[in-house]
Amino acid sequence: MIGYILRQRYKIVDKLGSGAFGEIYLARIPTGFTRQPQVEMCY
Repeated sequence: MIGYILRQRYKIVDKLGSGAFGEIYLARIPTGFTRQPQVEMCY
């Protein structure tokens, strides 16, 4: 999953942890991306 581009916007750069409910990854917006970052939450 490292290096994967999520939603054509976020690049997965590191795995932070995992457990019974799933995995947590660190994602960054690649340089050169022109849109302003927004807070997005998933429940």
